[in-house]
Amino acid sequence: LYWTIAVSFALFDISDWAARVPVAVATLGLFIATFSLGRRIFLSPTAAFYAALCLLTSYGVFLFGHLLLPDVFLCLFATLALNFFWRSHTQEKRHLQSALGFAACCALGVLTQGLAGLVLPTVIAILYLLATGRISRLLHWHLIAATFVFLALYLPWHIGARHALRHQDLINLLPPMTGGRVPLLVFWLLLLLWIVPWSIYSIRALRIRASPNPDRRREARLFCLLWILVVLVFFSFTARQEFNLMTALPPMALLAGGWLAEDEDQPHHQGRIAAWILFFIGLAAAALVAWFLIAAPRPAPGVDIATLLRPTAGHHA
Repeated sequence: LYWTIAVSFALFDISDWAARVPVAVATLGLFIATFSLGRRIFLSPTAAFYAALCLLTSYGVFLFGHLLLPDVFLCLFATLALNFFWRSHTQEKRHLQSALGFAACCALGVLTQGLAGLVLPTVIAILYLLATGRISRLLHWHLIAATFVFLALYLPWHIGARHALRHQDLINLLPPMTGGRVPLLVFWLLLLLWIVPWSIYSIRALRIRASPNPDRRREARLFCLLWILVVLVFFSFTARQEFNLMTALPPMALLAGGWLAEDEDQPHHQGRIAAWILFFIGLAAAALVAWFLIAAPRPAPGVDIATLLRPTAGHHA
């Protein structure tokens, strides 16, 4: 994150919008990666389009996509790594290119946010192969070459950081274990909030309906569920910050996109009923926001939000 911001400052001068250019580009890349993965796991451009659209219009991406958070980059590299994994999993050739791409994305993820960049995609891939009885496919993954690529990208930074911080521990490889952690139940429920308004479709996708390729749909659902579960469990016992759930949004969007594409092939479109319900809920929410906007007192010119949020004397939050 910091190196990309430095490059952006060098190209566009130091400014607030220049600092956000790398995050914006990474978010755009995340949409493209999700679309590509959706086409692979569902074999449907329609499902891929809906998945990318769900992610593009979700509340979590809107909230975190413009902040200077490394989780956007972690989410991008994890999605790209799993894209390479699925490509290798479903094709008889190009195992070397897929393994090297997977290793490179894991290395970039580690450089972004420590061991999460390696643990998340690797555990998801291994659990999926175990669940489907295809763990022997790892023998075709050119593990030695992949390890070499990973170390070639990661070790120079690690050695340089160790040299620069010779009197300090490199504790940034692990997410923080204490301080400001979200309650566990709230943390898990926030996942549904961050994918609003599409969480209802993600939940509906847990039920496989009649479709031209039910086995493929079942495998795609298993892959997405394992992805979500690994992210939730990993961050539940480490940082447990609300923005850590960013990495679980692509599989939620993929579940929703797959269900919406499947619903189009049904004689009765249940998705349209849900869409109308969400439309009226959105109208009510918009009206409520407009009322607060009109009724709330206007701050004085030049007052920032930090000043407004600071409690006044005698006020108890």
